[in-house]
Amino acid sequence: MTSNGTLAAKASTVATGRGERNRALVYTGTIGVTTVALAGLMGWLTRSLGGGAVLAWWAGLLAVPVTSRIAQQAVHTVLQAILPDAAPLSDLDAQATEAAVARTCLVYPVIVHDEQDVEDLLTTMRDSRRDAGSGFVAHVALVDFADGNSPTHPGDEKLSRLIEERIRVAHDCAPGPPMFALFRARKWNSADGVWMGWERKRGKIVEFVRVVNGSQDTTFLANRTATAALRGVRFVITLDVCSRLCPGSARQLVATIAHPDNCPVVDRETGQVVSGFTFLRPLIASRRARTLFAWATRAKQRSAKITVMQQLFGRDHFFGQGIFEITAFAATLNDSLPENAVLNHDKIEGMYARAAYESRAMIIEDSPEDYLASRLRDHRWARGDIHLVPWLLAGPKSTLRRLPLLDRYRVLDDAVGHLLPPVSLALLACGWLALPGARAGLFAAVVVLVPLLAGHVLFRPILAIARPFRRRFISAPTTELVGHPFLRDHYRHVRHKTLAELASLPTGILLMADRAVTLTDAVVRAGYRTVASHRGILQWTAARTQTRQLRDGVWVRYRTMRASCVLSLVLAGVIWSVNPSALPFAAPLLMLWLVAPLAVYYSAKPTVRIPFTTR
Repeated sequence: MTSNGTLAAKASTVATGRGERNRALVYTGTIGVTTVALAGLMGWLTRSLGGGAVLAWWAGLLAVPVTSRIAQQAVHTVLQAILPDAAPLSDLDAQATEAAVARTCLVYPVIVHDEQDVEDLLTTMRDSRRDAGSGFVAHVALVDFADGNSPTHPGDEKLSRLIEERIRVAHDCAPGPPMFALFRARKWNSADGVWMGWERKRGKIVEFVRVVNGSQDTTFLANRTATAALRGVRFVITLDVCSRLCPGSARQLVATIAHPDNCPVVDRETGQVVSGFTFLRPLIASRRARTLFAWATRAKQRSAKITVMQQLFGRDHFFGQGIFEITAFAATLNDSLPENAVLNHDKIEGMYARAAYESRAMIIEDSPEDYLASRLRDHRWARGDIHLVPWLLAGPKSTLRRLPLLDRYRVLDDAVGHLLPPVSLALLACGWLALPGARAGLFAAVVVLVPLLAGHVLFRPILAIARPFRRRFISAPTTELVGHPFLRDHYRHVRHKTLAELASLPTGILLMADRAVTLTDAVVRAGYRTVASHRGILQWTAARTQTRQLRDGVWVRYRTMRASCVLSLVLAGVIWSVNPSALPFAAPLLMLWLVAPLAVYYSAKPTVRIPFTTR
């Protein structure tokens, strides 16, 4: 018989779930209605500028991805203005934190190609070991060797010996928790026809959890010293190579996730986390200062979304670096994803097992300085997000676990976000080909500038005015707000951030065509692999490896970005033959896109660094 306490807990869970569904319905419905209204406005504008009914309908449909992002920014602006600031998650006191730290280890998943990868790995482990402090169980490198056409390669033994030797030297040079390396054997991947580490990073984490729980059914090669030391581990902090935890951040993550209010509770019947969090992610900032073309738009968009998600729904996204709880992970995620199906597994795992944002901890990571490396990274991100689209259609009879409404919206939003440059380019082409003269130029200005300026010129000033008065109006009289240090700091921060983002707008315009080509290729390629071929889904190369493989030279940039240059020339020819009156208004953008590779080349020489700031 079920106890009264259990019944009460289940009733509370049901009520909480119903409340979240209602909030998600209002949230997504508001964004949807605003999206349709703005798309209709785009159709009306097209009609007003002289376009036909067919062109107006097409413009409205193509504008949906763009207007959805503007609608989301508008809804987030309103929510951030009216919602109270979210209180930080509960955390343990110092004594209880030390007890939890004694059951925590740090792991570093990595694919090793050469000796430089070994150097990067050891640098990350040394820095993190120093910054995390003492008391942790161990720092463990989870090592895969590069893909190959056989189970073993002649260079594997040399690299494994080098890693073990460097770890031994680093361990002897400075006191601290032990350091180990766990190597995985390659496994045959029939879908791709290659020997590789099973399921990439996801496989390493899943098998590491099995090792901690005492299982020997893994592809890790035997390391009795490491496996014995890992017995009893409850929490695992994952850190990518070339990232580092700020001092005190590791302990803050442990103190937060180990608090009883945040401990995950798994429903034995459904296998779902009904309260608490399996994952916590810290603030992730860039170690490198921005060059002219360092592409930070995606991270900026995420930051606002993350704040709203945490405030409105009490949970957040997970992007692969942070801390997780072993028991809840094993109970909910061990067999939750099919093989050879997901590249961005971190997102879907965070949705299944609940994740939260810990703003008091921070990871600093490297980001590509060269635009070409950033381009490859964006291509990989887009492919990974498109692989998650089948979860939108998962029903009761599907082999995929069904996601709640909020998470399905997040999957859809991430996928649609990659369509922004392609549909913007398509809208430009429609205007140039169908609208006469100066009207085509006006239409192009709206298409290019409105989505880029909406957040900086309209929504940010609204927040700049609303949030300080919402926070201080009740606790302080209005007259005391004038000249208050809080307001001075707030408006200075808003001004600096707005000016910095406005300065990046020319870069967005310059690279629009190349990003449209890159993301179109990623979306089409990922869609074909997901639906038809089922091959190459786990294709992945680390950003640091891609950066090393890039060759220097302006012609290398032109060869890599040639598709956007050819597209610009083709567009110019078609406009000249179909609607020559619009060519003078299209020419400035087309010329910019033709010289983009040259600008990218010179922007990378030299690298301009600015001081790092957490603000």
